[in-house]
Amino acid sequence: MTETVLDGLLLIDKPPGMTSFSTLGPVKRVVGTRKVGHAGTLDKFATGLLLTLCGRATRFMPYLTDMPKSYRFTVQFGVETDTLDPEGETVNTSGVPAAEEIDAVLPEFRGTIEQVPPVYSAIKRNGTRLSDYARNGTIVEPSARAVSIAEIVLERYAAPYATLTVDCSKGTYVRSLARDIAYRCGSCAHVVELRRTRIGPFDVEDAVVPENVTHENVTDIATFVRRIPGVDSIVAHPDAVGSILNGRPVTSDFFVSVPAVGRTAAVFEPSGAFIALVFRTEESFRYVFVNS
Repeated sequence: MTETVLDGLLLIDKPPGMTSFSTLGPVKRVVGTRKVGHAGTLDKFATGLLLTLCGRATRFMPYLTDMPKSYRFTVQFGVETDTLDPEGETVNTSGVPAAEEIDAVLPEFRGTIEQVPPVYSAIKRNGTRLSDYARNGTIVEPSARAVSIAEIVLERYAAPYATLTVDCSKGTYVRSLARDIAYRCGSCAHVVELRRTRIGPFDVEDAVVPENVTHENVTDIATFVRRIPGVDSIVAHPDAVGSILNGRPVTSDFFVSVPAVGRTAAVFEPSGAFIALVFRTEESFRYVFVNS
């Protein structure tokens, strides 16, 4: 008997001590395919939301990785590790700031800022992760890059531990953020706890730990694609469905409503079934992919 392959989205709540990749094992066994991937890696010590795509839904990966993210994290001031997390070796110590000092510098970290990622990171140089260079004794300094911080708030401070929340763009390193806040306060620090609570419209409160995944936890493509920011939803006329599924050139006449120029749109049958993702140029439509 052939096992049913599930195409869709799973919200996984990653436990601490597990790599993001290792969370995929239980998922693959449930959904019946090895074609499974996650959007946005979490550090091994971190917990929280991983958006996991299965089967044909993996085609939506680029649209999920770009969404903003939210975190809650705890910082230990006065101790800096080489990895900027609890798994590293202590490389610096200092005094700790007062709560008022932390609050006073936070406005400097809102908006678009230049951030230097950690030396221990998944960023690649010449095909090799910077963290791999560092573990082999070669420190490769990463370049600064622009990230966006929509909000950062100090929720609690019981020296030397501070708990903060942050809403930020793709590519933001919370470990670097903690380091830079501490430096600005004349201190040093590392992150001891990190939890991703939200990615775009998806919340960790709706997630499940890997070992508890069932078929019922998989959200089908037709449902989750409607929640992706930046992707419009349009309906094809009944007599155009076959042409779309066969990849024939698309015209505006195929659709009940037409997306604006420069927009990506998920195309649905009148019944609600998802059939294609298209992009509208000034001259025509281009298939991103057909769900056939």
